[in-house]
Amino acid sequence: MKYKISKQDLDKRSHIIIDGVNDAFLKFIVNEKKENNSILSDENILTLERNTKKGIYFNIYLFGVLGLFFLILGWYQFMYTKPLIGMNLYTQFPLISNGAIEIVGGIALLIGCFYSYIKRNVVLERLVKSKLIEDLKKLQQEKNNKPIPQSKKRKRFRQSYKVGKKKS
Repeated sequence: MKYKISKQDLDKRSHIIIDGVNDAFLKFIVNEKKENNSILSDENILTLERNTKKGIYFNIYLFGVLGLFFLILGWYQFMYTKPLIGMNLYTQFPLISNGAIEIVGGIALLIGCFYSYIKRNVVLERLVKSKLIEDLKKLQQEKNNKPIPQSKKRKRFRQSYKVGKKKS
């Protein structure tokens, strides 16, 4: 399995840490791997990885384009428009707008975009593991909550009887 789920991964994703629960869940994962469960199949993991990569790259491109847009907008305001001078009436703080805020915002978005591009593989691994753990926990809950077949005695007592009518 490409993404090995460890006890540390389970500890990071649980709000309440109980000693035996994570060990039991790891045993459940091993059993499901032996049974060739479709959640742990290579095809499902590749699909999860592909979809997650699409989302990560979309966010990187989106923030990169927004960063360039704000950088160009701030440069345009700085070079070709008159600065705006104002006063915040509530805080009495002066505001001078000449495109500097847009330039700083654009640079911050581009730096964040570059940092996200560097860390994309770590984020991909974390998101795929989280999705696998979430799907396996749902499967475990479904298996634990299967209805128990009713005994004959219980079925007999659940039948509805008509009371007060005479048999003819």
